Amino acid sequence: MEAAKEKLLQGSEFCFRSGRLYCESVNIKDLQPTVERLYKSPFYVYSKAQLQKNISDYCTALNQSGLEHKLYYSVKANRNLELLRIISSSGCGATTVSGFEMQIAMQAGFPPSNILYNGNGKTMEEIEYAIRQGCMQNIDSQFDAAHILEVAKKLHKTARVLLRLNPDIDPNVHPYNTTGLQLSKFGIIDQHLSTVVEMVQSSPCVEVIGLHCHLGSTIDDLGVIASMCTYLLQKTQELRGKGFDSIRCINVGGGLSINYKREGGAVPTPAKLIAEIQKKLKGEKMQIILEPGRSVIGNTAILVTKVGPVCESADFLAKDRLLTLPLEGSGLVIYDVGAYCASAASNYNMRPRPAEILIDQDQWRLIRRPETFEDLLRTCVGI
Repeated sequence: MEAAKEKLLQGSEFCFRSGRLYCESVNIKDLQPTVERLYKSPFYVYSKAQLQKNISDYCTALNQSGLEHKLYYSVKANRNLELLRIISSSGCGATTVSGFEMQIAMQAGFPPSNILYNGNGKTMEEIEYAIRQGCMQNIDSQFDAAHILEVAKKLHKTARVLLRLNPDIDPNVHPYNTTGLQLSKFGIIDQHLSTVVEMVQSSPCVEVIGLHCHLGSTIDDLGVIASMCTYLLQKTQELRGKGFDSIRCINVGGGLSINYKREGGAVPTPAKLIAEIQKKLKGEKMQIILEPGRSVIGNTAILVTKVGPVCESADFLAKDRLLTLPLEGSGLVIYDVGAYCASAASNYNMRPRPAEILIDQDQWRLIRRPETFEDLLRTCVGI
């Protein structure tokens, strides 16, 4: 049993010692009553060392690839301010999808010049903020192009943009995680590209510095990444032939999965992902941008909780899992909750969002306090 547990967490900063789960040098069983007394249950536990290792894995592979590169972290995966500070201190850029994400990225230490504002639902106010701050932006559609051109013209400023293209490539993931098929709402499809090109060519207020694609999330088939790189390279050559000599970067997005199931075949590592990109783009005088989120932050956290009621028919911990019959109040840990858990949490049923704890070697500290009843009422009026 112990050997099976060790194999489950092999290579992770979360490991079992003498039957007890540790995060780095902290015993989770010993930590639980202390944190629950101060901040209640459940709570998130993050490993600083695991986060730093994940970033290092990307940086090492990129440095060894010989590609000119830049690593951008996808802020939507987890926006905890302290975690963002750790990521920004490593030299990464930030990919954002809202005005507030841009602001928190800057507060965490990301320079505006290393922030990319992405998304298909940009507001005019957010576009203006991005241009004023000097952030790059993706043009995601015809109306997105029109809005960016309008704001840049009004401000008498030049917007640095990438064209986000939709290559109609199936990433073979859950339909809700797919963003690169023609019927997806993301990116410029080939039929609309010429119109967008004419729009940006006719304006002195934008500089097209690159092309971008993002196929989706939880990707474990590197063949689709290779196909996307081929597509981006072809489109780069086509647009340079039309006078876009300013194109100097290719953004291949993110979406690499992590080993959630821990069964069967291994999930591709950042090194294997970058090796696949290198095969297609080596020798090209282009900067390569990657935008990982899940594969940077996903396996850095666990949720420490107790077995209790889940009051929603569509909500469950897991399906088809063999568990020892838990007693009410038993301790429970859910792994790999660093991405799209805290950042996607809600206050449904008036449940407060829980505390977040960061472990650094044998020390722990609070990096987000749990919400209170007063927090949930703070935006109400007439109280």
